[in-house]
Amino acid sequence: KNEWKKASSDYYPELLTDPRLGRHADRLMKQMGSVAELLDGIESSGELKKRTGTELEYKLPEYEIDGVIFRGRADRVDFFDDGFVVIDYKSNRSNDHRNELQLAAYSVIINKTTGARPLGYGWIGHRDASFYGYFATDGLRQAYLSSKPRKGIEDFLVLAESTMKEMADSIKTNMF
Repeated sequence: KNEWKKASSDYYPELLTDPRLGRHADRLMKQMGSVAELLDGIESSGELKKRTGTELEYKLPEYEIDGVIFRGRADRVDFFDDGFVVIDYKSNRSNDHRNELQLAAYSVIINKTTGARPLGYGWIGHRDASFYGYFATDGLRQAYLSSKPRKGIEDFLVLAESTMKEMADSIKTNMF
């Protein structure tokens, strides 16, 4: 709560001073507290103690497909000896993003440019303080307190790679 007050007064002082925004400030503070509890639960996992590093605002290496460059910046990447997990923070519910390919594409890019293995990816939703993701193992899924998805990570990685190829083809032929 102390960090919330400092950050909001430094960057969004109107949240604390404008009475019309009071209910929004209260909601945002509660969401922040709930997400902090979720992150504390994730961080306390024994599985995450195997993590070798974490990078925030991780700039992905450029990835080229047939002359088309793909770039991106991941909110967070957790690194392990045997691979990595990509995480994105969202203001709405985490499972609202379950069919999106952005993080799968980030995972493909990191894999293709560094050789590191994608162990998982997922979203942290501020609205409901939840994590929804796709993982290579149930142990990692449980460590990140993620709901169990209906599809596996491999399905989305293959789809993301083929979609990037289709995007490159469409850009090269001016059909986009």
